[in-house]
Amino acid sequence: MAADLYLPRDVVVESVEDLTPYLRRVVLTGPDLDRVHPTTLDRRIKLVLPRAEGDTLPDLPRDARWYDAWRALPDDARPAVRTYTARAVRPRDRALVVDLVLHDHPGPAGRWATTARPGDPLVAVCPVAGAPGADRCGIAWHPGRATQVLLAGDETALPAIASILESLGDHVTGEVLLEVPSSDSDISTSDSTASIDGDLALDAPPGVTVSVLPRGARPHGEVLEEAVRHTAWSPLEESEVARREALSTGPEEILWDEPQHVSADHYAWLAGESGLIRRLRRHLVGERGWPRDRVAFMGYWSLGRPES
Repeated sequence: MAADLYLPRDVVVESVEDLTPYLRRVVLTGPDLDRVHPTTLDRRIKLVLPRAEGDTLPDLPRDARWYDAWRALPDDARPAVRTYTARAVRPRDRALVVDLVLHDHPGPAGRWATTARPGDPLVAVCPVAGAPGADRCGIAWHPGRATQVLLAGDETALPAIASILESLGDHVTGEVLLEVPSSDSDISTSDSTASIDGDLALDAPPGVTVSVLPRGARPHGEVLEEAVRHTAWSPLEESEVARREALSTGPEEILWDEPQHVSADHYAWLAGESGLIRRLRRHLVGERGWPRDRVAFMGYWSLGRPES
């Protein structure tokens, strides 16, 4: 995250709303949020969390020096910093919307999310409107000319998937597979619109099918992995030479890759728990022969570890 593209902004909580039993929306406001680049997609931002109630983080510079200053703080004085997807930026309202997943075993951000109240201060590190490269930084969604897409993720990918779907034109076709903890209402999986817990809607172009997959008591990721493996959506016609080249190049154990120059008609985007995403990527590339430069994948968190 380049220092000249992202700057810290003082914000306060304006409102808190539970969208689902596992997803909490926090709307932040601040006097400088009108200078944040408005593009979201799967844009990453950082939240610097207060160390105690009312902490305004006075020892953190509000300029490009913030990260070095943060690292230089003693361990017991260093505030927690967590990365999230910006669900929406509303410059005119000086507002930033962030949807936070409530984990079963929360770390600092999860604990903060469960207690956040209007008026609580914190710092949001956001892309600067007008800065060179601000339209691309922190964004992994680079489909290029692709018009057929596959998006797959767990609940931590929900904010990004929702925003990406809103950006797609009617010419785009494909499939969205989203695993969530549970659902208390009927879910449509036969067309391009799905509702989650009867409250949160995912809207997609007519040619993109959205499937929301409650896992219930099954292990995390099992339902999604099964769905990806059983889908017939694999329209590539690769020669055996190209397939072998895809299998033989690049490290297998990396947890994040953002292809920047997709020149094909097909593109896959995977995000969520790191072990799950690694397996999905290995399936698409190793078993189906997808070229690596057509698969973006992001390990947002690791099962069995505190949120990161």
